[in-house]
Amino acid sequence: MKHILCIFIGCLCMTAAAYGDDGQSDISTIFLQANQAYKSGDFTGAAAGYEKLLAAGMSNGELLYNLGNAYLKMSDIGSAILNYRKAELFMPRDADLEANLQYALGLAQDKIDCGEGESLLKTVCFWYSLLSPCELCYLFVAVNAVFWLLLISRLFLRADLLGLGLYVFLFFALLLGASLGVKLYSAAYSRTGVVLAGEVMVRSGSSLSDTVLFKLHEGAELSVAGEENEWLKITLCDGKKGWVQKSSIGIVSGS
Repeated sequence: MKHILCIFIGCLCMTAAAYGDDGQSDISTIFLQANQAYKSGDFTGAAAGYEKLLAAGMSNGELLYNLGNAYLKMSDIGSAILNYRKAELFMPRDADLEANLQYALGLAQDKIDCGEGESLLKTVCFWYSLLSPCELCYLFVAVNAVFWLLLISRLFLRADLLGLGLYVFLFFALLLGASLGVKLYSAAYSRTGVVLAGEVMVRSGSSLSDTVLFKLHEGAELSVAGEENEWLKITLCDGKKGWVQKSSIGIVSGS
């Protein structure tokens, strides 16, 4: 629930600065130092700087994208994909991000076939993957506002075009409202992750004594279906499922 509230507050109003002048100055300094470290080839130092900013509560697409680039340069494929996926939540249409993400995915050892269903859904509901939660929220509010303006105008004018426009904007308001609801629910409750360890054993249960069903390697993407102690129940888009140790997985989204 806190994820939904944060997204709505961030989308519908201008937030005050999260830090005072001194804090903002420190953050800017760390960001500039991390960028300079990256340019000079000190990718470990750059990643440490970006991680420090994340730990301080700063989170945006550019920061996560830069962190992903630093990890990619360090050949840490899992952490690179993890941060690229997080950055994608903020800037879903960024061409450079998409290119680097696809490059990193190409380096991952596991090639999981998700079938045509997922790509077909993205094609049919193209706006869902192309728009961030904030953008969907803005668009929904705008379309909803136009609908109510048309409805009020309809009380005083009987033009046929007004009636047609009323139904069109009602349709889009419902469509965008449903899409926004699904997006917010997914951000709050649907957990996705990336394998960070070089190799993990996917077992039939949440213990080291359970049977190994198959193996996953660094950079593999998955969905989290459940959690028990220090274990996660995972599913892959090809239908495979099992249990892995929580410490080997980085969570992209979800509570």
